[in-house]
This record gives sequence, C-alpha cells and structure tokens, in this order.
Amino acid sequence: MNIIPLTSDYLSDLARLNHQLLEDEGNTKSLSTEYLYQRMKNWLENKQFFGFGGLNDDGQLVAYLLACYESESIVYVRQLITERNYRRQGYASTLLKHLEKYLGADQQIKLDVLMHNKNAIYFYASQGYKPFYMAMVKTT
Repeated sequence: MNIIPLTSDYLSDLARLNHQLLEDEGNTKSLSTEYLYQRMKNWLENKQFFGFGGLNDDGQLVAYLLACYESESIVYVRQLITERNYRRQGYASTLLKHLEKYLGADQQIKLDVLMHNKNAIYFYASQGYKPFYMAMVKTT
C-alpha cells in the first residue's frame, strides 16, 4: 500500500468512500455525492484538517483517514474508512500508524465510534485505543 497526503486530486474518490461510510454507519440522512464532494473540499481547504490516503497496487484510493487539530496536543480523527472489498488487509491500521508517526510524541488522538459498530470498537481496541466517554442522544 502506498500512503499519500489527501489532496483535492482525490475529491471524487473521497466523496464516494465518504458515502460508503455513511451507509455503513446506518446514517439516514440522504446526502448526495456532490454535497459530500463539496464538504470534503471545504475540509481539505481548512488548515486545521489533514489526512492520508491508502492506494492499492493499481494506484486507486481505497482507504483514507481525515483528521483535524483540536489543540496543539489533541488530534481528532473525523473519518477513517476502507472500501468494503479491501477491508481486513491492513489499510486502516497502516493509516493509523502513519498518523501516529506523523504526529510524533506527546499527542493524544481522539475518535468517535458508534455504539452499534462492534467491528470498529474491536478494531480500535486492537490498535490501543480505550473508551473515554459515552454520548447519549434522544430524538423528540
């Protein structure tokens, strides 16, 4: 796998994968690929956001990690997704390790996981992440 910095060159692929992420989360909002494209473009133009992509052997973007700085010592992973056909091949763990190396020492990495996403919970636990808080919601 080749790791690349996320740039606007990959916006179409990022929007496609972001749409897949929303589907996998069971998100009921109907967000168009065009909307996701523009949202990703806005994030990449914001200097607080940065990320890395994973390219397969054919040079296709099949995974990405998007993060932002919450403070000088805290980074929030906003999105991490691997295309369904490429899961369990090390893309996500490689991107997380790359992020850790990129950040260096004394940085805290935070991320959110939906409670029903047991696979993600087990995956992040296997990478050394521990539960920190639980948010609760009610729809009226």
